Amino acid sequence: MTNHFSGIISAAFKQLHVDAMTELVTNCAVPCQIIYGDTLWEDCQNCLTSPMGTNYYDSINGSTPFSGICPVCNGKGRISTESTETINLSPIYNYKEWIDIGVPIQVPNGIVQTLSLFNTYEELRRAKQLIINTDINSYVKSRFEKYAEPHPCGLGAATIVVAFWKRIEY
Repeated sequence: MTNHFSGIISAAFKQLHVDAMTELVTNCAVPCQIIYGDTLWEDCQNCLTSPMGTNYYDSINGSTPFSGICPVCNGKGRISTESTETINLSPIYNYKEWIDIGVPIQVPNGIVQTLSLFNTYEELRRAKQLIINTDINSYVKSRFEKYAEPHPCGLGAATIVVAFWKRIEY
């Protein structure tokens, strides 16, 4: 049996793929906010907590008077802040149309695929959520959660990372 494709995937072909994918990912990237989760806690500036565990309005520092439960921290006495970082990713919103393998792909709506250079792998692995294209936050702010672990891809080279995200907020 003759293999008509023998020898077409050469080192030069692999390098061409790496170069093309690097250019595509670099030039189509948008700033995205990686959210690592609720890792930092700050005392609420609107209330004080009594020894009994209830909170009351801080008349010196508070900005929103209340009686009962503090509307700023919901009575917790502290506010969680998200640890974030901005990195450049190339989003593909409807990859069912982008990947044509000849058969229908069964993927739920609301999933987005991102491509990035391998130097973002560790950030994507630790990420819990993502806001895509922070340049347009005043128009659209969609929040996504990690749908699958990021994976390196390429023709034998781990230069590009693919990650999948599921929309959780519009």
